[in-house]
Amino acid sequence: MSAVDGDACARIVVIGGSAGIGKTALALHWGHLVHEGFPDGQLYLNLRGFDPAGQPMGIGVALRTLLESFGVLDDRLPTTEDAQAALYRSLTAERRMLVILDNAVSVDQIRELLPGSPTCRTLVTSRNRLDELSIVYGARPIRLTKLTADEADQLFSRHVGAVRMAAEADHAATIVDCCGGLPLALSIAGARAAARPSFSLGMLAEELRNAEQRLSGLAAVDGTALDVRAVFSWSVRRLPPAASRLFGLIGLHPGPDISTPAAAALSDLPSNDTRRILEQLTRAHLIDEATPGRYTMHDLLKTYAAATSGFDDSDGPGNAIRRAHDYYLGMSFRADRVLAPARRSVAPLSEPSPGTWPAVTTEHDAMAWFHAEYANLMAVIMDPTWASDHGRTWRLAWTLVTFMRRRARWQDSVTMLPHALNAATMDGDTVAVGHVHLDLGRALLYLGRHDEALTHYYQALKHYTDSKYYRGKTNAMNHIGQAHERLEDFTSALDWYQQALVLLREQDDAAEQAAVLNNMSWAYSCLEDFGQAVEHAECALAIRWDSTLRETRAHTMDSLGYALAGLRRYDDATRMYEDALVIFRDLRHRHAEAITSFNAANAYAQAGDVANGRRLGEAAVAIYVDLTLPEPAAAVRAWLRELDDAALPPNRC
Repeated sequence: MSAVDGDACARIVVIGGSAGIGKTALALHWGHLVHEGFPDGQLYLNLRGFDPAGQPMGIGVALRTLLESFGVLDDRLPTTEDAQAALYRSLTAERRMLVILDNAVSVDQIRELLPGSPTCRTLVTSRNRLDELSIVYGARPIRLTKLTADEADQLFSRHVGAVRMAAEADHAATIVDCCGGLPLALSIAGARAAARPSFSLGMLAEELRNAEQRLSGLAAVDGTALDVRAVFSWSVRRLPPAASRLFGLIGLHPGPDISTPAAAALSDLPSNDTRRILEQLTRAHLIDEATPGRYTMHDLLKTYAAATSGFDDSDGPGNAIRRAHDYYLGMSFRADRVLAPARRSVAPLSEPSPGTWPAVTTEHDAMAWFHAEYANLMAVIMDPTWASDHGRTWRLAWTLVTFMRRRARWQDSVTMLPHALNAATMDGDTVAVGHVHLDLGRALLYLGRHDEALTHYYQALKHYTDSKYYRGKTNAMNHIGQAHERLEDFTSALDWYQQALVLLREQDDAAEQAAVLNNMSWAYSCLEDFGQAVEHAECALAIRWDSTLRETRAHTMDSLGYALAGLRRYDDATRMYEDALVIFRDLRHRHAEAITSFNAANAYAQAGDVANGRRLGEAAVAIYVDLTLPEPAAAVRAWLRELDDAALPPNRC
């Protein structure tokens, strides 16, 4: 409100926000602070727009109440509302007054209550967004959001005291966190704790930690209306039926935000209708449009919404979850097919309605969609309710792997994939179990947990063999070779690669042969047999390629560049690296781009081209920072510091 103090043009200020966010408290506090600036007095009127007692206050009742504040008795009260409004405006004319119109439900309710004099200032609070006041009357809108962590700590501390707060810091932090920065929730929790000073805060923390009990725990013990659940209900009951239904369904969604298409799938409504309803919920401050077309809901509101989700949904919350699950699964399949067209697909369980889902036709589209929905997809896979649909859960995880690999989300993979492994096992799909073991092994390998990776690779090999899925079997053998390579057992690595290559040649699978030959090239480079490394990489590149195999081709170019640099054929090596980088950038494969950039930087530096070495080394650092990979970033920075030294050996991050 400090910005409003010095703004004489802000004659009307609208304080908006969700239930329990502190709108009334802010209006009253500000009125107290500035009371000397309004020598002719202050008027306060609760318009009961969201009141448990019944309907909002009518205009006639509001006008009569305000006129009574001026001493206008019944015998002097005009008989019509128009005349009452005129008298009210004449009484406020030329006076310096502050009028607080609290808990308004609409502009129509307050239009006749606005003083006409520029010397008066009006504060309006509402859970609804009153845009017309800004458009027609030039009102200054102020939207309240949840408290910051420090503000929440301060508010809770006012109730329980700093000493108790410090003595039970962990329990206090849990309580504050469970209140989600909502002032009403923090005040209720603080009052409950203060009423029992001899009780440990741990009791309240444990009660609030349980999501199913949280709203019950945020109710005043004296039976007053100061109850988070009740306060939320007053907002929801003002909604049209369709908006109330969608509000409840959004509560079922486990992710941090929801897009318009996902909400349309959840509600089984056309996109235009869904967008209109989302706007209604936004105007009611029950959701926020955080970015265009993406909506968030406060955690406590979400808990309340989930509890009401089955009340008005005739087809049941389970059907809504299945529809949204199918949306995420179908879109993920589309995006993954764009990123990895050569990857053997598993069929989705449903197809979209024509024209209802966003178009994903390029690598940029696919990566952008995965970026936007990543947290939601992870939440859907790991949420117990949604993950109970085992077939959809492991398939969704499968579609996410390519994106996670390109963004080097290895730790996230290790967290998420066990849920997918359980789902595939419960679904009884042996090949799917093999897929998940293979993906989990790959993530563990990149995290340096080589022995664990080998265990999962051997499990993948067993499941593929039992299922007679030859391509999976050779893929597992290829990955087992990579694990031995990381363990610096290059002889065993080459043996596994050779076994896989024999089977692939029997099946005439040229694409997978290229992948194995590429790995063999790298193993030979690690043994410093650069001649064999070049031969195997060139053999891989000689295989017939098509546009679906660009990633494998780029990896092979990287391996060939490394081998050529080992032979001191630096011009050939750098040309090969630069060609590989073009493909990786086009694919938006940031992790591979970082690795190849650093390999190319080494080759340039060894050839005496320090400028290009620095250029690509700095590019590698920038990518590693973007991918939140501090260790390889630090390694490349150290290399850059030594760039002017002579004869830097090749290195691979």
